[in-house]
Amino acid sequence: MISEKSKLGVLSKIVGIILIAGVLTFFISVLAGVDFRKDKEIISRLDEISLEISAELNGGINRRIMLLGQAPAIKPYKEFYCTNLAKELLDMYYIAEKPKIVLGTHDMIDYQKKSIRILAYSKESNLTKLVDEIIPLTRELQSTIYLINGVKKKLAWKRTAYVILYFGIFIGLYILVFYRYRIIFYFKDRRTGIDRRFGTDRRKYDKLLLDGPERRTGEDRRRDIDRRKII
Repeated sequence: MISEKSKLGVLSKIVGIILIAGVLTFFISVLAGVDFRKDKEIISRLDEISLEISAELNGGINRRIMLLGQAPAIKPYKEFYCTNLAKELLDMYYIAEKPKIVLGTHDMIDYQKKSIRILAYSKESNLTKLVDEIIPLTRELQSTIYLINGVKKKLAWKRTAYVILYFGIFIGLYILVFYRYRIIFYFKDRRTGIDRRFGTDRRKYDKLLLDGPERRTGEDRRRDIDRRKII
């Protein structure tokens, strides 16, 4: 049987391998510029934005327009209506830009061009152009959803890759330490009662299993009888 000291030695080595594998994986991720805590925060923020965009696509845009009421034909009221509609469009365009701001890919110039165009329509009280702006806005919100899903999938694969790397390092260190010193596994042969380990020379044990116990000759028996008589 394995002594308690040997068991503690094996256990301490396994714990050491776990810690070393974790430290090596951490340093590799640091050298690669990976911050798992930051990635988790990004995923959390993208999930919130995704819910907000989905709400806009699933009836949110129509609710905004319905709350403005019917478009008036009289000029002063029409200007007020166009101004409010422009505010709603700019707000939805900003929602579409939120994931890009989180990811650091926000194109400020493109957003300013959209804002200037919508404000120009509002000053002109060009209701037709403002309403037509809803179609590209909807497409941009949909493409933003695809962008969020792609980023989340990429971050998930990155996390999975480092988990695989950790287990790869762990298995490599385990084989290096335990196989190198030939104490990977330990078991007792049921037929011979001999303690055996993987990695040791098993030929002498296998010979015992094949040949059976050593046979005693007649001369050995006579010697035993003589010893008993002397005793």
